[in-house]
Amino acid sequence: MSETKTKAMSQLLQPIKQIVTPDILSCAPETPVFEAARRMAETRCGSIIVMNETGEALGIWTETDALKVDFSDEKSCRQPISEVMSQPVVTLTGEMTVHDATGVFRKNNIRHALVSDGKQYLGVVSVTDIIFNHGAEAFLGLKRLDALELTPAGVIDAGADIRDAINRMRALTVDALGVRFADGSHGILTQRDVIRLLAQGGRASTAGEASSATLLSLPASTSLLQARRLLIQHQVRHLGVLDNAGQLAHIVGLGDILQNIEHEFVLELHHALRERDEALLRSRQSLLLADKVFESTLEGILITDGYGIIRSVNPAFTRITGYSAEEAIGQTPAILKSGKQAPEFYEHLWNNLKKEGFWQGEVINRRKNGLLYTEHLSITGIRDESGGFANYVAVFSDITQRKQAEERLHFLANHDALTGLPNRTLFIEKLQMAVMHAKSNHQRCALLFIDLDRFKLVNDTLGHHAGDELLCEIAEGLRRSVPADGTVARLSGDEFIILLENVGTVQQVASQAQAVLDQISGETVVSGQEVFVSASVGISMYPEDGTSADTLLVNADTAMYRAKERGKNTFQFYTADMNARAP
Repeated sequence: MSETKTKAMSQLLQPIKQIVTPDILSCAPETPVFEAARRMAETRCGSIIVMNETGEALGIWTETDALKVDFSDEKSCRQPISEVMSQPVVTLTGEMTVHDATGVFRKNNIRHALVSDGKQYLGVVSVTDIIFNHGAEAFLGLKRLDALELTPAGVIDAGADIRDAINRMRALTVDALGVRFADGSHGILTQRDVIRLLAQGGRASTAGEASSATLLSLPASTSLLQARRLLIQHQVRHLGVLDNAGQLAHIVGLGDILQNIEHEFVLELHHALRERDEALLRSRQSLLLADKVFESTLEGILITDGYGIIRSVNPAFTRITGYSAEEAIGQTPAILKSGKQAPEFYEHLWNNLKKEGFWQGEVINRRKNGLLYTEHLSITGIRDESGGFANYVAVFSDITQRKQAEERLHFLANHDALTGLPNRTLFIEKLQMAVMHAKSNHQRCALLFIDLDRFKLVNDTLGHHAGDELLCEIAEGLRRSVPADGTVARLSGDEFIILLENVGTVQQVASQAQAVLDQISGETVVSGQEVFVSASVGISMYPEDGTSADTLLVNADTAMYRAKERGKNTFQFYTADMNARAP
């Protein structure tokens, strides 16, 4: 059985509880629609669960439901969420497999569901969660966008009234529209943008003003795997598809990818499952035949008796672990233990095997030479005539390099390539979390927006290489000058930003800002040339200068420009009163 098929089958049998999002966004039945929308917009969540005082789920309201709101009627925006929610909430058991959950989503035409263990809610699972954990990378790499059955893109002019745009989305039953600007470029208006507008009280605007971003577009010859990577990298849910003339032809989203590949992918998984069952049946009938299968597979395989004693291993087992057949046979799989899993982990594994006859998951083990590796492991029990387990068959793949590559890609997607600092995407996420934490704990936090003075002169006179060298030195200096619980990020060019959480007085923030200026200001040598460096710092405070991440960022930027107007190499608070109180 191929490695791709084994991984696909493992993903198919994965319990839905392993991919659930544990944080449940909820509200009371009497919550106004615009308030529910505001919470969804702040948390970038696609649904909100309506619960009563005892924590029982009464209904669900999603981004799709937001399209039904009449933006021209203020009462519609303020009506209780209980009057427009969908009910009852589809609830899945945590032990349901990903494959079965996919069927429930398709049958009920839903995108979100609650997950329960029978006693309490474990969280919410969405179509996005299923796609990201479907294990379809190899399949996606073979399919192209032009192979999908996509409907033509819905496009509206940027100057169109937002209410007309929403009506267009309703009429076309789509979750996103292309927005055409006068210069020929395209933005995108999504259900999430509608939620954001509704959170602001349903005030009407044009489609262009409401669109959230520039529409990222790809040629139709792009593979689905490349498309999905771009969606994840830019944290968006839609991409434009261009025809041969370079014109916008379609808008594709994660839902389209799932809808168009599900049938073929599930068939592939069923085929893999059938192959595995047949191979295990043959192994019961003839260990000699099983040995031949073991010889040809790239996956490590070991067979134990009912007591867990190793009776047979294949060459791939030796290649991955370093233990020869002679060294492994007669031992237990404990020879591979790394100590990274707690005893409870193995207790759960064996309880599951004895109860269900199957277990799968990721395990960190240790090779004979002492090096750690990560494996994807599936164990199947083989029953004898009496119904007891006579053997256990373990099949595993070394996924260490894949895990390292995934971690590297995740780091690159969230960090600045030059300085290694968090980039704008990661910083906004941290800022949003900090604002929520500060609000819950009645704390203050501060943003320090830093812009280097006359940085362009360094680039123009010494070259971009020297400019990059200077930026790296500045980044390292900021790391040293900021408290351990602070966050330093590079937004773009010569702009840096610092997040300080749980701050006390204005004077403390001013002192930190001065420390930043002292760290940056002065003469330094770049590419063998002495240059004088200084910076202007703008400061905004939560909650005094804003209660949202976007507002705090804009106000800190404004304060920075005030600092430049004062002559540079200084800091300015956004609020005049704080400037007066700063030493």
